Amino acid sequence: MLIRLMTLIAVTYLFVPLSKADGVLYTYNDPVEGLAWSFEVPAIITSNDINGTIITDLLSTFVDPNGPVGSQGCAIDSALIGAPASTNPLAFTGLSGCSFGVGGQGVGIGQGFTTPITSFGIFTVQGPFGVKTLTISPLAVTPEPASLLLLCTGVIGALWGCAKKLSNA
Repeated sequence: MLIRLMTLIAVTYLFVPLSKADGVLYTYNDPVEGLAWSFEVPAIITSNDINGTIITDLLSTFVDPNGPVGSQGCAIDSALIGAPASTNPLAFTGLSGCSFGVGGQGVGIGQGFTTPITSFGIFTVQGPFGVKTLTISPLAVTPEPASLLLLCTGVIGALWGCAKKLSNA
């Protein structure tokens, strides 16, 4: 009886659909300039367009107010991934409100990498003042709430049936 119950639970779990938050998280950290950002996209960026893929819906941004960028009054307004499949892909940080821009117009800081950035992993560039890092990671798969409810209902029903059968024996 216990084996049947365990089999039922395993089969139910295997066929419960998962709500996959198909997505990729990009996280950039530049301690040299004192800035960091992250964003989420549906898939790894592979477009080799020289103008890159511009992201303005950032999940998080950080500018160290005492760093070279923050001390100039800059704020991060976008990120760009350029030519990721090339041998010199680019992660670019779009800045606004900087005192060193032309009339405070948009400026930015780019970082070239030495290998393609078209897969999950941690990509680093060692500069004279520190390491700049771009991390590309998959988002976690989360079960759909209705599926969890279905699974729990099935387990409770199976346990109730086992208890009823055992009490009749």
